[in-house]
Amino acid sequence: MLDRADDLAAMTVLDEAGQVVTLGTLWQDQPVVLVFLRHFG
Repeated sequence: MLDRADDLAAMTVLDEAGQVVTLGTLWQDQPVVLVFLRHFG
């Protein structure tokens, strides 16, 4: 399971302001909950 978390930590996404963020920095100081939504519309 740690291999998957390490892979996720290296991925980048856009934050609410449209800035690129590395996922691992989000849980560096505290736990987080990731929710992936798919838009059907």
